[in-house]
Order: sequence, then structure tokens, then C-alpha cells
Amino acid sequence: MSESIINALVHLFAIISNFTDVSISDKARDIVKAFLKKQLNTAQYQEYLKVFENYLEFYQRDKSTSIKGRKRGALSSVRVLKIAQQINENLQQKDKFIVLLRLIEFVNEDNEISASELDFITTVAESFNISQEEFEQIKALVTNDLSNIKNKQAFLIISGNNKETESNGLWFDENNPQKEDSFRYLENENLDGEIVILRIESHEVYFFNYHGNSTLYLHGQNIVPYTGYVLDHGSIIKGPKISPVYYSDLVGIFLQS
Repeated sequence: MSESIINALVHLFAIISNFTDVSISDKARDIVKAFLKKQLNTAQYQEYLKVFENYLEFYQRDKSTSIKGRKRGALSSVRVLKIAQQINENLQQKDKFIVLLRLIEFVNEDNEISASELDFITTVAESFNISQEEFEQIKALVTNDLSNIKNKQAFLIISGNNKETESNGLWFDENNPQKEDSFRYLENENLDGEIVILRIESHEVYFFNYHGNSTLYLHGQNIVPYTGYVLDHGSIIKGPKISPVYYSDLVGIFLQS
């Protein structure tokens, strides 16, 4: 990931951390640290962590002044729009989807997205020219709530087929992969839990999230459950007990008529 994406994310992380009157939680700070460690070497990690803390301290000064919550929120919105404008000038659209994914993960760190946080990430999505439908799809992937998704064909759910073993019964009738109003399904024997793949059709971007206890790898790195990942060309999801999941095969499933 480019340094411009990382700098933008660090800046936005700091702003959203001050959207409420609650101090940033240790878990939220850990998300920033884990994100930076994953993307940077040790020297860069320390540098950008300091940048985040400086941004955080700067925006927390607003809280110590007499600025009321509504006015502070308006000022933060202006800052968000300015940063989003800079991002629009420097990042490819695919990278903007990645930024939005990480921001949603950040606000969802306590498994709850407040109204002000939702306004924040919605503003970012609109500034990035991301459609409401694709915004809702990414949010559903992060929160693991697919119940209200309209375009179910944008998702592929890989499982050990533990939902129902009677493939010719009610489950199959309701979730037949050939039905346009149902999710796509793929069986992978011995997989514990589910790998949920999301296709962003407008720009052919693929994300996935894993929910389960199997040991899985992407590019040789451990896949952390309930964390969003990008599937690039040539990507392979591997595990000691499962059949490898190839990027090309997944794309083929989505593109088949």
C-alpha cells in the first residue's frame, strides 16, 4: 500500500477518533497499530504511529475548548472533505475502496457504528464517488450483516457446507447459486466457518472476510478472522486442511452467466 494511502488513513483515523466525546479506546488504537505494522517496516511504523498520535493530539485540543459538539462535528466534516479531496487527486479508485474498508473497520471496532460515525464514513464514501449500493456492500462485509443486501450476487460464501447437508432439500431450494436473488455458494471441505467474498463490480475489486477457526494464509501471512483483505491477481487463500482458493477461480464464478 502506498504511503499516500497510509497517510490519508492515519489522518482520517485521528479525525474520527474525536467525533464523539468518548476518548479513543485501546482497541481502536490497537487497530491503527496493527494496520501500520502490517503495511510498514519498523522504522516507518514508528514514524507513522507518531504522525497518528500528533494528529490525535491536535484534534483533541478542540475537545478541551469551548467549541460545542455540533460545531466541532461541522469542523470535522470540513476537514474530512478537504482530506477526501486530496485523496481523490492522488489515489486510484481501487485504493479509495481500500481506505473506506479500513475506516469502516475502525468505527466498527466495538461492533457498533454510531450515528455520527455513520455520517462520517458516508461523507467519505460520497467524496470518493462510491455508490450507496457499494458502500452498503462493504459495510455489510465488515459488520458481517448481509441480511439487507439487495444485490446478493455480489457475494460469494465459501463454507464446509455445514449449513445443511441435505443439498437437495429446503436449503438448496432457497439458496440455489443459479438464482439471481440469492448469494453464491462454494463448498470447501474441512473449512471451519465461512469465507465471504465481495465483488465491487464497478471497478473489479475483490475483498474477503473470514469467520471461523481454521488456520488460513494469504501471501504467506496469517489471515486474521473478522478482518477485511484485498484479493489481487494471483492471490491464493491456503490452509493445511482446505483446498486452495484461487483468485482466478473466484473471478470465474462471478463472471459466469
